[in-house]
Amino acid sequence: MEALGVAASIIAVVQISSQVISLCAKYIESVEDAPKDLRHILIEVSALKGLFEPLKILVGFDTETAVLEAQLSAPVDGCLNVVQQLDALIRLPATICDDDQPRGKRRRLANLKIQLAWPLKQERAKRLLDLLSVYKSTINLLLSSHGISQLQRISQDMRAFRSDLDEVARAKILNWVVTVNPSINHNQALDLHQDGTCEWVSDSEEWRQWTKGVIHNSGPRGMWVYGIPGSGKTILASFLTMKMKVILGDSPQVAMVYYYCHHARNHDELPHFLRWLLGQICRRAEYIPEPLRHWYEADLQPQLDDLVGALKMMVPRFEKILVLIDAVDESQKRERLAEFLNQLATSNEYSPFHIVVTSRKEVDIERHIGQFICLSMSNSLVDRDIDTYIQGQLDTDRALKRWSEGLRSHVRETLVSKANGMFRLVVCQLQILKKVPLESGVKKALQQLPETLDETYERILSSIPSECTHIVWRALCLLGTISMVPIRPLRSFVSTDDSDDETMEDEIDEEVFLEIMGSLLILTEPADDKPHEGRLVRLAHYTVKEYLESTRAAHSPTASTFFLPSSRAIGYSFRIVLRTLSTEPPQSSASWRIFRQYCKKHWDDVLQLADPVIAGDPSLSQLTFMAMDPRSPNYYRLIPKDSAWKELGSKRYAFVDEFPHRPDVAVLINLIRKNLYATTAAFLLQYSPRQLADLCTFEAEGMEKRPLVGWLARDHHDKYLLLLLDRAGSEFHYDRACLLVWAMELYNDYGVSETLSTLLSAKVPVNPSNTRITPLQIAVRRIRAADVRILLEEGADPNAVGERNGWAPSRLFGMTDGGQSPLFIIRGIKNGAIPGKGWIDAQHTHRQIVVIEELLVKAGGREFCKWGGPETNVPAIPEVPVAFEEEID
Repeated sequence: MEALGVAASIIAVVQISSQVISLCAKYIESVEDAPKDLRHILIEVSALKGLFEPLKILVGFDTETAVLEAQLSAPVDGCLNVVQQLDALIRLPATICDDDQPRGKRRRLANLKIQLAWPLKQERAKRLLDLLSVYKSTINLLLSSHGISQLQRISQDMRAFRSDLDEVARAKILNWVVTVNPSINHNQALDLHQDGTCEWVSDSEEWRQWTKGVIHNSGPRGMWVYGIPGSGKTILASFLTMKMKVILGDSPQVAMVYYYCHHARNHDELPHFLRWLLGQICRRAEYIPEPLRHWYEADLQPQLDDLVGALKMMVPRFEKILVLIDAVDESQKRERLAEFLNQLATSNEYSPFHIVVTSRKEVDIERHIGQFICLSMSNSLVDRDIDTYIQGQLDTDRALKRWSEGLRSHVRETLVSKANGMFRLVVCQLQILKKVPLESGVKKALQQLPETLDETYERILSSIPSECTHIVWRALCLLGTISMVPIRPLRSFVSTDDSDDETMEDEIDEEVFLEIMGSLLILTEPADDKPHEGRLVRLAHYTVKEYLESTRAAHSPTASTFFLPSSRAIGYSFRIVLRTLSTEPPQSSASWRIFRQYCKKHWDDVLQLADPVIAGDPSLSQLTFMAMDPRSPNYYRLIPKDSAWKELGSKRYAFVDEFPHRPDVAVLINLIRKNLYATTAAFLLQYSPRQLADLCTFEAEGMEKRPLVGWLARDHHDKYLLLLLDRAGSEFHYDRACLLVWAMELYNDYGVSETLSTLLSAKVPVNPSNTRITPLQIAVRRIRAADVRILLEEGADPNAVGERNGWAPSRLFGMTDGGQSPLFIIRGIKNGAIPGKGWIDAQHTHRQIVVIEELLVKAGGREFCKWGGPETNVPAIPEVPVAFEEEID
């Protein structure tokens, strides 16, 4: 038989098998007393065809079946040979079925021929069927083996796929956790580090003592490096991170984390430091604690205590965690940060932690970490580093290399003697000197160099040409508002016309701009994950901003133009950003479009920073109110249309449709949604208490007939709710107790208890008079023991069930059937008669149920169903004693 490809042979087997099956069926049907062997052939060949049908699809399509094809080749060819012989064996010669003969005679002749011929074929047919059975068994064995390997491969693929999914999900959660990524600051500091400097730290007794403690888990776990402003602490910190990595090694049970505080962020660094620290050690452990995953999935922001709790869960996974945190003095609420760092370095709960802190020597910081190993940067070794830095600049800077060897040596000696341990002072002085065109002028300038940083900044600012003053002033405004700005949008910003005619001056050349700004700025490369932003610009040092905001700058006869208190810088930046977003960019101006895109990205950040400034400036307040007004033609440029109603739960997205007669309500809601508390308070000043009371109870279709205060309570905008209630005062006649019901409408694990406490602190009554359900009933039905305790302590009636025809939010209406007393509800939940809405953890839920029952019994609660049927008593359930304080957080 001519050899065929496996795929072709399989097709041939299927086709010939069909013929054999057809012949066998025909003979069995038409021939009386047909041989039983024909039935056997029919069954076996039918099974063979059923086996080969799927093989037509399996083979010949990809490389993964190549091995299987090779293994199937012999048995498939064997099957083809057998079915061909079987077909020939049972097929009658054409002469036997001569159509010219009468039908009855033809049938009798066929019967006779088959019966007479079969005994001669019977033995051969049996041998062919036995051979076919062997071939089928071989094929089945090969297919089973291939199936197992395929299942193994699929299992491996699924494990890899699941691992990939886990990695992707983990990355998303950890990216969400991080709110400040200090790697840009770290890379900038490393770039500024000059080889040969900072090595003195490695030789210090303090460093050796700290590293010995890390290696042997003995001695103090904290080290504090402090120095005067401009002494190079941040660059030293970046150097120490490299040293710490060498100490640590590559074990998966160890981790090294750095963090750089920065003055321009203008916030409390502690929560951001905690989030970065947590994210880094979770990445190292390739594990995320369950609370972190829950916050992410529930789209909830963890509180500080939550972050600390998650950090404690991660601590046992590590043998050592080394942490370096730089510039603690630049954090808002820096004493709180210092206190937590002290806990990390001293508490047994954090025993794997070893901490290095850098900062200025401030009293409030020293109060908490003064017992650390302390290393001062006011020493002769720092002067040696300054000498090395100056020599490096003289050897590499193009403008400085042109000086004669004698002048360079003289400059070096003079600057080192005047540095007083301040790298920053030397950097600025070199910038001043390199602008002097003649060597004779350099010697004279060297003698007249300012001796302090303040005097240095005054000299730099006073030397700026008058025609460039507005460029420098604008740049300092934006950089005093936003810490890091890409160079292209910054150039566009400084080229913006201050007038209101929506024009832009010619964009300033990058090289010219950097030359004008000199040592006031520093230019860095973008973050690795944001290369599209281009190079970034920031103020060169914290001391630059300190000087600009100081009274020294305000009273300077030459630099007072650049006096920039933060309120002035933020107010100017806000005005330009708002105006830019409220106008269409000129089609011909690419730079304007780039700047507008930048403004759009940072609009919310600028708003948050500007909030107290807006509130104190009537002109900025009016601009902001207009921007938040849906009647404004530029409204949707500032308030994205697809998010306008999300927090209110509306299916419609246009404030204009919902508030045709009260656009002021839309303005108020937008201010609250943007979390502009000071500006909101300023906005409310235009209303009398009576008007505010009306505003509190305003309802619109888009708010599902929920009053404004109901929305504030439901979504836990506590401080705004209290602000409105306080301003409305006695004019607010709405049943304040209903606010508790609104606050509990969307019951989840977070927010409700805080809002309840807020309302109760404002003396909101706990027993509403016209509601279908009481706050206590809701808390019981949701199985919230802590809230039940709060309500009972504030005087909630343990036997109140609400009014049968009273009011309830639509989401809570289904919870009120039957008018059950709180004790009736909890015991019904306990015995399964009433569905509870509690926790996923069954054990925790049971404990909560027991605690709630105890609380209600102790408060005098009775078990009854007041309406919806006759008063009913449920059989008493044995009470289980429980320690209240242990069960309720």
